[in-house]
Amino acid sequence: MFKKLGSIILVCAVLFTNCGTEEEVIRGEASVYDSTSKWQNQDGEEVSLDIFKGKTQVIAMMFTSCPMVCPRMVADMVVLDEKIEQKDKVNYILLSMDDELDTPEVLKEFAAHHELDLSRWTLLYGEPKNIRKVAKRLGVEYTKYKPGSFSHSNLITVLDKNGVVVSQIEGLESDQTEALAIINKILEKE
Repeated sequence: MFKKLGSIILVCAVLFTNCGTEEEVIRGEASVYDSTSKWQNQDGEEVSLDIFKGKTQVIAMMFTSCPMVCPRMVADMVVLDEKIEQKDKVNYILLSMDDELDTPEVLKEFAAHHELDLSRWTLLYGEPKNIRKVAKRLGVEYTKYKPGSFSHSNLITVLDKNGVVVSQIEGLESDQTEALAIINKILEKE
């Protein structure tokens, strides 16, 4: 009897862990833009995420001192951009998880080093709690070891014009066919 009761408690614990809390991963119809948090862009301007409404966005979380993975993700985003015909209808967001080292100046240097067109690319950083909330919404997991040192998911996410996740590319140098097809389908409807 105790064995059966223990199994029932375990199943309930698994089913109801984080149920209804703000910490749960919110995906599907929820918009990344629902957050009222404030961010700093590469020009030092304070912005909220809802300024990105109205255009398809491709977003990734990174940190500028990352030696290998983040530059490769950015390169993957550039490759994706090269394949998109209606470039003027798609923008890119790089959201830093390093709130201590990635200042506006550092973000701007990173953009220049990677030759990112800042009329279509925005680099952001914010407070740790806001970074964590957006990461959860995007399904990005990360662990900070010290400033400038993180372990993190490698996800490039496509958001529709309302900030809803419509596609994700996982891993480095991954097949972008599905994401590209979804972006083109979205752009055809606009």
